[in-house]
Amino acid sequence: MEASASTSASASVPSVPLTLRTSIPGLDLPPTQYLVPVTFARSHLSTLVNRLLQQTKPEQDHQSTPFDFIVDGQLLRDSLQSWLDKNGKTVEEGVELEYVKSTLPPRWAGAFQHDDWVGGIDASREGAFLTASYDSCIRLFSYASPQEPTLTYKVPSTSSSAAQGLVAARWVKDGQVATAGLDGAVRLFSVPSTADATPRQLWWGTHHPISVKGKAAAVPKASMGMGPSALTSLDVAADGSGLVTASRDGSVAYWRLDELRDVAAGAEQDAEDDDDEGDGSRKRRKAANGKNASSTPSQGKRPTALFWHSLPTTIAATSTSAMPAHAPHPLSRVSSVIFHPSDPVHRCLTAGYDGKLIEWDLFSATRGGNPKVSVRGTSDSRAILCLAGMQGGEGKVVSGQMDRSLAIWDVSDSASSSSSTVVIPNAHAGPIYDVSAHPADSHLFASAGGEGVVKVWDTRSHKRALFTLQKPASATDAKGRIGGKLLACEWDRSKGEDGAGQSGQVVLAGGEDCAVNVFRGQGIGASA
Repeated sequence: MEASASTSASASVPSVPLTLRTSIPGLDLPPTQYLVPVTFARSHLSTLVNRLLQQTKPEQDHQSTPFDFIVDGQLLRDSLQSWLDKNGKTVEEGVELEYVKSTLPPRWAGAFQHDDWVGGIDASREGAFLTASYDSCIRLFSYASPQEPTLTYKVPSTSSSAAQGLVAARWVKDGQVATAGLDGAVRLFSVPSTADATPRQLWWGTHHPISVKGKAAAVPKASMGMGPSALTSLDVAADGSGLVTASRDGSVAYWRLDELRDVAAGAEQDAEDDDDEGDGSRKRRKAANGKNASSTPSQGKRPTALFWHSLPTTIAATSTSAMPAHAPHPLSRVSSVIFHPSDPVHRCLTAGYDGKLIEWDLFSATRGGNPKVSVRGTSDSRAILCLAGMQGGEGKVVSGQMDRSLAIWDVSDSASSSSSTVVIPNAHAGPIYDVSAHPADSHLFASAGGEGVVKVWDTRSHKRALFTLQKPASATDAKGRIGGKLLACEWDRSKGEDGAGQSGQVVLAGGEDCAVNVFRGQGIGASA
């Protein structure tokens, strides 16, 4: 059945059969084709949909809403005639449009200054956000006071000779923060609620044991004799029960926090007991308890499980070395690790410079079994720099690549490892260093590029970004810095003090300009 949508249009203007659909609950229209003039553009179509909703759903007292329209994976930005001409279509073929609520682009609202590059942002707490910086500091900012952070704490390093800087800081639970550093250490802190108190380190650990204060640590087989390498990524389980970290050397570690808290508490008690005992008593008690050096607070903890995204290269024994050695492969770097969007407690995903996306079963990893579930990759094995799991539990993951492209993966249980991947070429003018999924809308995500730009995307119209966000050229800091690579981006998850607001209305981004830039919008994600 066809209905005429315009009675005033000139007979000389051709009409095209139009099918309208939406995924917005309560705003769907009957499955009918409408004849509309080919001169119709977004504003005309938006008026049409609102009129049809008022006619077909009078009981809802529908308020006029601006809509955008998606056709063949891209937003309709011109008239229907223009789209038909550009795509070699005829009016006889008809057009199918999906309508979504229109959103105005977020506007730059200011910046929070840092002393060095910003490596990571966590905006999961109400009214504030946490940052990790290359000056080895974690900072807590409140939107109410952008001048100074409410907390600044310099994280210690494993040694004075180790590389300095933090690449990630994440809230865990109960006022605890986990960090990942270039020194290869993951650390857990208890962060006080008052600004004048100092965070307390609960424990620290590395993927591979290191010697501290002259004590030689036993090397487990999984470490292959390798020492710590810089960490690249950190994620926290949805229930706060564990962490996963990734390293430049190709290794991935799982840290089950209940076990590590018990070990840390026991080690602290042992240290207190040692202070009260003589050397003889200390030696006898150590022999009886079977404690080794790795359980002391200064030695660092070992992960619950360690596995390899990319195995290191074996170097044959030489005249000076009786045993073969191992070294990271040039493509071994694991750039990102996240918990699986469909199972954010027991499974994780890793991606790296080898262009592979690998799914892991953490339960199998802790039991000594084969934790690898599946391996995916693009046809040309492009180096992957970042990952983010989309909201909604549909098993969608977005990644950013070195070659400036974005990719949307289906990692749901029903999808095979050979399932097609949607690739968005030339999404940015530089490598894409971070991606972040909208906290409420399963279709929206943001990406941060090496050219200093943030882009907001809709997976339903992925051929072109919805918005491009950039700090204005006039917004320089005291040192005259304007932009640079963006290394981190994050959607704010605040819902207001009463919890009735909508999360995902602010995009945060930071990097080489030593600042976290704030882009504030309204009604973002209303199409969810």
